[in-house]
Amino acid sequence: MSAIQSDISDRVDVKSLQDKRELPLCVIAVIFSFAVYALLTYLAFSTAENAEMIGTANEIFEDLDVWEIMHMLLIRIGAFFVLAALVIVLIVTYLRIVRNVGEAVSCDIPVTDRQFPFLKERCAAYAKRLGLNYVPELYISEEGRAEVETSSVKFRSEYYIRLNCDHVRVAAEDEDFSPIDFMIASELAHIALHHRDVLWILLTVPARMVPFYQALMFRVMCYSADRVAAALVGTKEAIDAITVLSNDPDISAEFNREAYRSDIMEKKPWIDNAARIYYNFISDTPIPAYRITALLNSEKESDVLS
Repeated sequence: MSAIQSDISDRVDVKSLQDKRELPLCVIAVIFSFAVYALLTYLAFSTAENAEMIGTANEIFEDLDVWEIMHMLLIRIGAFFVLAALVIVLIVTYLRIVRNVGEAVSCDIPVTDRQFPFLKERCAAYAKRLGLNYVPELYISEEGRAEVETSSVKFRSEYYIRLNCDHVRVAAEDEDFSPIDFMIASELAHIALHHRDVLWILLTVPARMVPFYQALMFRVMCYSADRVAAALVGTKEAIDAITVLSNDPDISAEFNREAYRSDIMEKKPWIDNAARIYYNFISDTPIPAYRITALLNSEKESDVLS
């Protein structure tokens, strides 16, 4: 991760573009997660009560019937197993992050001064405008997935951005890298807003296990990243990039962007609209129509379910 100077005049104020719902959602996630960790730890390892049970077992057994004793033991055993399961989830989550980074540095195409240098230059320029004092390592993924994945490993304090190879290939064929610029800018926005920090991910694991809460947080974070990326590349370019990246890159030659935007933005029958709202509600990323609407009305906050 190379260091850069960030003293420039066209700095983008990331905090001012952050969705106003993001901070409350994150605070709730942290408080809830800490409460879960603390409660489970207390129930599983309340040493003072355990010592009292061991030291004065006769008195306790005299005061409690067998069902109360079994109930107390089951609570502690259950709390211990739930806590152990959470620890396993934490380990698996961290190992998945390490695996993604390992896969990037082992199999992906690194973007360097000799390989796609213009992408590295754009990444450095955007990072500078966001006030970052480093440039994340940039890779072109060979997995063909239709999204960018950013992973970080805390002990190296480095971030990695993975670009989808299909989108890069189509951009090269069309000689139009504006969608790739948006992808890089969006992921840099996530990094600048600390969405990709390993500590944050691990601390909020309990909250992420609550049905629909993780999806809601991810959608709000996506709106924040879209706004920051639009400030970097331009609103029109951001909307155009969302349009392109929402579809299979292999149909790029026959793809009519204006017609697609018109189709997804037009008013739908109520049953179709209800289905769309539900699909968006359970998705980690807002549907293209909502993302475009949010950028067109950036001074307004998106609907809480969007």
